Amino acid sequence: MDSTQQLVDDMHRFINQFRKPIITSSGHIYASALPFMPDCTLYGFYNHETISSARCLIRQNLGWNPCLAVFQGHEGPVTSVAFSPDGTKIASGSNDTYGRIWDSNTGATVSWLEPHSSVCSVAFSPDGALIASASTDLSLRIWDAATGAPVVDWSDYSGTIHSLQFSPDGENIASGDMTGCVRIRNHANGEILQDLTSPKGAVWSIAYSPDGTILASGNGDASIILWDNSTYEILNVLKGHIGPVHSISYTLDGTQIVSGSSDSSIRIWDAATGDHQLTLEGHSKTVWSISISPDGTKITSASGDRTVGIWDTNTGGILSVLHGHSSSVRSVAFGPDGTKIASASDDGTVRVWDSTLTLLETLKPKKITVDSVRFSCGGSKLVSYATKLIPGGSIEAPLSVWDALTGQLITKYPRSSQVGTVTEDDAQKKIMVEDGWIVFGDPARKICYIPDNLRKWLTVSPSGDRVATVDFSNNVHLLDLSDVLSS
Repeated sequence: MDSTQQLVDDMHRFINQFRKPIITSSGHIYASALPFMPDCTLYGFYNHETISSARCLIRQNLGWNPCLAVFQGHEGPVTSVAFSPDGTKIASGSNDTYGRIWDSNTGATVSWLEPHSSVCSVAFSPDGALIASASTDLSLRIWDAATGAPVVDWSDYSGTIHSLQFSPDGENIASGDMTGCVRIRNHANGEILQDLTSPKGAVWSIAYSPDGTILASGNGDASIILWDNSTYEILNVLKGHIGPVHSISYTLDGTQIVSGSSDSSIRIWDAATGDHQLTLEGHSKTVWSISISPDGTKITSASGDRTVGIWDTNTGGILSVLHGHSSSVRSVAFGPDGTKIASASDDGTVRVWDSTLTLLETLKPKKITVDSVRFSCGGSKLVSYATKLIPGGSIEAPLSVWDALTGQLITKYPRSSQVGTVTEDDAQKKIMVEDGWIVFGDPARKICYIPDNLRKWLTVSPSGDRVATVDFSNNVHLLDLSDVLSS
C-alpha cells in the first residue's frame, strides 16, 4: 500500500474512532483524539501539535479501535443482525418489537419495520430485495428491503421462531421454532411445503447448505440434524456439544459446518461425514451466534461474555477479541466482502467492526493479566496490578511502577508491593467519568474523552491532572491533562 493510500485509510479510521469527541467540539481533536492516535502515517503529521493538548505519557501498543461505528436507536436488547448481500444495509431485530434497516456506512436509519412483538431473528433474501423477521408473537413476516413496507404476514406458527433463512435460490424460507418444528414454505405464495418434526426437541438454529440440498437444524438437546431437502429424511445427527446449539452455518464451499452452543464452545464438522474436526474454546459463556467469512478463513462469534471473537478456521486459534458491548452479544454477521462484522447486543446497540485488525489477545485465562492501575498517595507514582492465578485461588500482585510525572518506567515486578494507595481528596471528588468523558467540576465542562477500547480500567490522580487507563489488551496508558485544565 502506497503512502497516500495509507494516509487516506488512517484519516478514515481517525474520523470513525474519534467522531464522538470531535462532534462535541473541534478542540477535542487535540484533547481527545491526537493523544490516543496510534503511531501511523497520520500521527507523523500531527504529533507535534500541542496547543492546549492532552499528552499521552505512556503509550503501550496503541492501535486503532476495531469498532468502526455504534448504531443506537433500539430501546431494548438487539437479538439479531444481518448484512444485505451488497453490504450497503444492515437489518436488526430487537425486543423493543421493532426491526430496523440501517445504512451500514453512516449508521443512519433507512427504514423501520412495523412492530410485531419481540423480534428474534432477521434475514435478507439472496437478492437483497426482501427481509424476513420472526417474533415471539408466533409470526413470520416478509418486508420490502428498500422501503420497509410489509409484504406478507404468516401467523400460523405454534412456537416462537428463533431462526430463519432463505433458501440459496431465494424461493423458499425455512424456520425453526421452540416446539421442534422446522417449517419450509414458499415465500411467494405462502404454501407450506413441509413441516419437519425434530425428535430432539426445540430448534434453536437452522442453515441451508450452499447448494440447497441439505437443511441443518441446531437443537435443544445439543445435537445437529442434517435433513435431505428433497426427501425430508434425516441424513445424519452430529453429536458433541453438551448444551443447546444456538447457531450453525455452512462454509461457502459446503465442506464444513460450524456450530456455537451454550456450552461456550464452537465446533467445526466435516459436512460430508459429520466427523468432528476442531473445537474452538475460550468464551466463558454461551456462544449465541457464529458467522463465517466469505473466503472461509475466519469465524466470528457472539457470546454472553460480552465479547466478539474472531477465529482462524484452519487452526482454531483466536485472532482477535473485540470489546465494547456492555452486555451479552446475541448475534454476529460478516459483511459480504469479509472486512466488516456487525454485532447485536443486549445493551441495545449494533456495532460494526473492522475484521482485518488482529488484536494480540486471547480469550483463554492468562496466568497474569493487568486488571487495574493506581496512583500512590502523593500521586508521584503509577502502579499496575494484576490478579495472578495460583493453585486454589488468586492473589493481587504489582507488575510495574512508573513515574507519574514523566511516564518513565521505574521498575517491573517489584519484590515489595508497598507503593501506597490513593485516598480520595478534594481534587479527586471534582473529577467524574461520564460515558467516557472526563469531567472536572462543572458537568458541562468536558475535558477529555477516553475511547471505549481503552476503558477496561480508569483512574484519576489525586491532583486531577493525570488519568491512567488499562485497555482490553492489558496495556497501560497515562494521560497528562495539565495543559488542558490550565487553558
